[in-house]
Amino acid sequence: GTLDWSECKLLVSDLVKETAKTHKDRGDELHAALEDPGTVQKLMVAFDGDGDGAISRDEFVQKAMQGYSLPLPPQDEPPAKRRKVDAAPQGDDEHETARLVKKEAEEAEAQQRDKVYHEKMEEVDRQHRLMVECYEKASQAHSASQFDKIKGFKAEAAEHKKLKEEAREAALQFMFQRANKDSDGTWVDLHGLQVEFALKKTGEFIDRSKADGKSECQVITGAGHHSGPGGPLIKPKVWDMLRDRNLRFTEINDGEITVHLS
Repeated sequence: GTLDWSECKLLVSDLVKETAKTHKDRGDELHAALEDPGTVQKLMVAFDGDGDGAISRDEFVQKAMQGYSLPLPPQDEPPAKRRKVDAAPQGDDEHETARLVKKEAEEAEAQQRDKVYHEKMEEVDRQHRLMVECYEKASQAHSASQFDKIKGFKAEAAEHKKLKEEAREAALQFMFQRANKDSDGTWVDLHGLQVEFALKKTGEFIDRSKADGKSECQVITGAGHHSGPGGPLIKPKVWDMLRDRNLRFTEINDGEITVHLS
């Protein structure tokens, strides 16, 4: 069978309860997520692996094993590689003021980044809804023996599926570029990405670093403190990928590693 809207709504409710246990300070956001129909829609998009508008048992199991967390705005601070705010000497008003101004600017930039990202992801959801509608029309046409219309509806569904994937790629590419805008080429930051896209970018970064003759590079996976009750998502997958490629790595801190390329 497949999961319908009501079953996905129950799944969201369970996720909210589990997330609340480890994120007690985000109760208002969790309550809003539970009441927002868009939360259910995002879950359905995430679990619908083949994009046909239905969630099969295999798709559910596969995504559940990968892990899924509620789409709450990220709270992770920028990684150490990009955070160059010196601690202000006690009593030094000038340095303290500069530190606060820089912090406010970083927070404003993060809010704007998240706003643009969510707008881009709304386009993903919109294309998914249109795709599902076309599949439903094709099914209705089949039931009504209007076989001449089925091909057209399926073609429209395929186009919306293509546009959905392009919109998802654009949203993730936007997050990647914002996180890595200050990179000097020796490190890559995977904050805010989905697992598959993060693995793709990590592989590209390592291949490029090898081609440039580097002996090591740094990968910032994030610690995954805000990934939900299932724990970090990107970090363990990146580690697995590096092991599969027989690459040694050293953990710098809970969310950053040095990869040894030679």
